[in-house]
Amino acid sequence: MEKASVEKKLNAAAQELPAKFVPTPEKVSGFLNQREDEIVVQLESVEGRKKIFDTLVEREADIKKLDPSFDSADLKHQLDLVGDTLTQKKKFMEDVKSPEKQGFLRRSFNRVKNFAKNHPVASLLLVLALAAAGIGGAAYLAGGIEALLAKVGISHLAAASSAAEPLGSVVAPGVVPPLIVPGSM
Repeated sequence: MEKASVEKKLNAAAQELPAKFVPTPEKVSGFLNQREDEIVVQLESVEGRKKIFDTLVEREADIKKLDPSFDSADLKHQLDLVGDTLTQKKKFMEDVKSPEKQGFLRRSFNRVKNFAKNHPVASLLLVLALAAAGIGGAAYLAGGIEALLAKVGISHLAAASSAAEPLGSVVAPGVVPPLIVPGSM
């Protein structure tokens, strides 16, 4: 019970606190009725930040209604901080996408993928050649398996089982006759 009353008091206190105005691109675009991508472009440059700062200082009375502790000197510092953060984020994203920062497998996969996109006819011919090689390799291996069985002597067992096919009707279904190996008796 005590925990619930403490949580209610904390929630009530949090609701009484005014929302602090932090000049994020979302809040500034909503406040100035501009598109967010335009605000981001302006925040990335020093001149753009100065323009946004001047516009926000002109509307300081409106901001003070939202945040009574609003300070225009602090706003300039916050705008510089947001602008620097956006610039660092943009630089980081470019670094992550650069081929030097990617691993070997990622770069090789991107090269193969881009080759297939840029050269569809050559890619089709390569796929057809791989399919033909697969079929030819399977046929070659099938012949090679027969030769291996003949060399090992297992082919004789295959011939013996094919010779015993007529016995299938003599022996009842499901009954396995005992294996008799010559010379074991």
